[in-house]
Amino acid sequence: MQKVLVIESPSARRSELVSYLESEDFLVNTADDGPTGIKAGRRHRPDVVLCNTSFDNELDSNGHRKGLSGHQVLAAMRQDSELQLTPFILITDEVQRSHIRRAMELGADDCLV
Repeated sequence: MQKVLVIESPSARRSELVSYLESEDFLVNTADDGPTGIKAGRRHRPDVVLCNTSFDNELDSNGHRKGLSGHQVLAAMRQDSELQLTPFILITDEVQRSHIRRAMELGADDCLV
């Protein structure tokens, strides 16, 4: 069974994505933000990571930034010897070519718009 790590803030989109992947017999682990996602990647050793890009715009319950954008999560995983070869797909609402190009330059395997 293939393992997928979904790094996405709690939302309807995450629920739909997880439901779909599980219906297709993937083993799915989730993380709500970038730092938690990196830890989950080390712990679960996924076969693929699906990660939202917009964590840098989200605030925690104390009004602080949650820490890392999807681009930063990607960069951190590419520098981690245990995760650097794990396929990484960024999920973004940005349709600007420069945004997608940045993801690919950081080592994303694909970018879903």
